[in-house]
Amino acid sequence: MELSSLDLHSLIEYFNTELNNCYIKNIYSIDYTTIMITLHHSLKGEKRLVLSSGKGIWLTNFTLSKKENSKMVITLRKKLNKSKFSLIAQPTGERIVLITFQNRDIKYTLVGEFFGNGNIMLLDDDNNVITYLNKLEVKHREIKYGIKYVLPPSKGVDIFSISLNLINSIPNSDIEISRWLSRNFSLSKKYINEILFRANISLETICNTMDKTVLLKIYDAINELIKLIKTEKYGITVYENDKPIDFLPFEFKTYSTFHLVRNNSFNTSVDEVFVKEIVSHKSDDHEKNNVDKIKQYENSIKQQIKKRIEVNKTSELLKQIATNLTKEQFSDSVKIKNFLSQYPELKLNDGKEGYTIKINSKKFEVDYNQNNYSLASMFFDYVKILNKLYISIQDAEIKLISRKNQLSDKINDKKAEILNQNNTVVRKKLWYEKFRWFITSDGLLAIGGKDATSNDILIKRHTEENDLIFHAEIHGSPFFVLKGGKPDMENSIYEVGQSVISFSKAWKEGLSSIKAYWVNKNQVKLSAPSGMSMGKGSFMIEGKRNYIKNLDVKLAVGIKIENQNMLILSGSPQAIKKNAISGVIIVYDNSKLSDGAKKIKNELYKNLNPKYLPLLKELSIDDIIRAMPSGGIRILDSF
Repeated sequence: MELSSLDLHSLIEYFNTELNNCYIKNIYSIDYTTIMITLHHSLKGEKRLVLSSGKGIWLTNFTLSKKENSKMVITLRKKLNKSKFSLIAQPTGERIVLITFQNRDIKYTLVGEFFGNGNIMLLDDDNNVITYLNKLEVKHREIKYGIKYVLPPSKGVDIFSISLNLINSIPNSDIEISRWLSRNFSLSKKYINEILFRANISLETICNTMDKTVLLKIYDAINELIKLIKTEKYGITVYENDKPIDFLPFEFKTYSTFHLVRNNSFNTSVDEVFVKEIVSHKSDDHEKNNVDKIKQYENSIKQQIKKRIEVNKTSELLKQIATNLTKEQFSDSVKIKNFLSQYPELKLNDGKEGYTIKINSKKFEVDYNQNNYSLASMFFDYVKILNKLYISIQDAEIKLISRKNQLSDKINDKKAEILNQNNTVVRKKLWYEKFRWFITSDGLLAIGGKDATSNDILIKRHTEENDLIFHAEIHGSPFFVLKGGKPDMENSIYEVGQSVISFSKAWKEGLSSIKAYWVNKNQVKLSAPSGMSMGKGSFMIEGKRNYIKNLDVKLAVGIKIENQNMLILSGSPQAIKKNAISGVIIVYDNSKLSDGAKKIKNELYKNLNPKYLPLLKELSIDDIIRAMPSGGIRILDSF
């Protein structure tokens, strides 16, 4: 299944809203045809944009397991990491998206083509191809390194520009109406079916048999569909036998007999269907890759069973023959040979000095003077060898069965792992996780800004009359808010004061101690007096400032478990120690931020209860970096 041009049209506005002002954090390969771009925004959190050349484009709420990155993805990372999302556009009526990113002074365009075999490619500022998924050389255009990208020849009329004159030309054709709509509007089958169902016209109706009344019904049905696409902002997931099989931007009458689930966006419906398909495809691929190994084991086991049965049959026969040979005395070799000839399994051949007895691949050399007791002894000796061989074959058979079962279990476990890895919905973060945050030793929530934008939102949207507002006595300080704080809460006031100075410019400047202050909400003026101006995230403070002295520039980073989720918080050491199950105390150091984050994760790993280790693995270095102040760190202690 793939997105149609109308499906894409229904998604574009959603993408532009969700990704506005987001920055690329990383790019991964999901499979050969699919990549995932993770983007971040200080307030919106992480967004996962998926492009699949065989399907389309969507934002996913699921975790998707990654594979080794292709050359294209490595190039995309080099060019696009840390670049800012600008715009996503759809050429009119095409199953193509053009996504522009700004990386300093350079503009890049990421192209997704979702028709035919599909393609993903990156273009430079002059629209020259930098990298691509699939090379293309056809009559109308080429896709290869250094070639200027051009759109494919347009197919059909833009359905949003439909005219009654075009519809009135339908009787000029002698093909089915469904084929006419597909050719002229490049519509997907489900949209054609819906238009004709709403017009109450059969798919097989021949165009030149249609009168003006029927044509008007088609025209009205198309306009009705266009109106729904433009106005409806929800999505429908179509289920069959509890499996999502299709997505709709609004409710289709052709799906009235199916189980339909309404979602808050069309993207959510697309995400459900496509992720299930990707998971199923990965699971099937994994199974197919191991089918030959299982078959090899099964064939080997069959051969061992066949060999074991043959050895046992030969052993029992020779034991019977040997036993019968000892029951009477044979006077000469002729009588012995006559006795042996009654067993068709034995092949007898005469020689000059004796004869040979062959059974399967074993050959016995017998002297003409050899008596029956000597011959029986030869058979009994070989039976002993066969019995040992039987046991060794049986042991080998048991080992093969065990290895086959182990591989089957491994395949099933991996299949379950693939399903679990790709079926997990990414945890929706709590609203205050967009900010700096921690819980004070009095149990109050303290939240702080990360930059001018989050400072602005924190004070304007998330501060109430009974909150205390904190700032450091230094230029370059965030605002912190103590929710429900009271002037007599000395511990909480100290902890928020220490946190606000540690997340201020004092950290990067290597200061050991500065002052902070707190005020009430009514002392913070959101706009500057007439004739003055304030920068974004800045506010005027009026009245008395309540100073907090003797504050050390020191922080703790810890982890807290809530509803089986691992949350990372950072703030004053005494508050983090009380509320975290594991943590580290840090001070400034002139080192690389990412190196410090790795050291913090290692310390958390050492001190954490083993039952929580799987959750810690899901915590990324980026998550830790976002909880740290701007600048390097040195670990003083851990708990």
